[in-house]
Amino acid sequence: MGVDVPAWPHFLFRVFEPLSCFGGYIFPLLDLNKFIVDSTPNIPPPETIHPSSVVLAGQLGNIYAVLGLLSFLIHHNTNDPKVFRNYILAYVFSDINHLYATYRGVGWDTFVDPWAWQNLLTWGNIGMTVFMLVNRILFLLGVFGNAKTSETHRKRS
Repeated sequence: MGVDVPAWPHFLFRVFEPLSCFGGYIFPLLDLNKFIVDSTPNIPPPETIHPSSVVLAGQLGNIYAVLGLLSFLIHHNTNDPKVFRNYILAYVFSDINHLYATYRGVGWDTFVDPWAWQNLLTWGNIGMTVFMLVNRILFLLGVFGNAKTSETHRKRS
């Protein structure tokens, strides 16, 4: 079921991405304070976490859960390559905004210096987001091949 895509984008968008979104959902549930503090490396942690940070971090975790679920459902259930591509395009928009928000929080020097990304969360927020953004753009440009209506769907039509 779903759109036929080449192996690499299949792995990235149908397997890796939903799992990584689940990680973004579960991390704040397991250790909310660490999730908040690790969002801005190289900045001394506050003595107390402001309640608005707690709310925003919890809401962000919820957004990751929704994105992971949508990613799984759309990528595994749509037969329309246009829907698949448009979903990837929406993620490009999201990646750019995610990177900008992270840049605003960590500053330019940390943003462009991988040696300053001192924790897994920062690597995810910058490194993994750039990696996925580049792969999404390459997919949309057809570098990995094109998405096609699945053979199963064509036979039923």
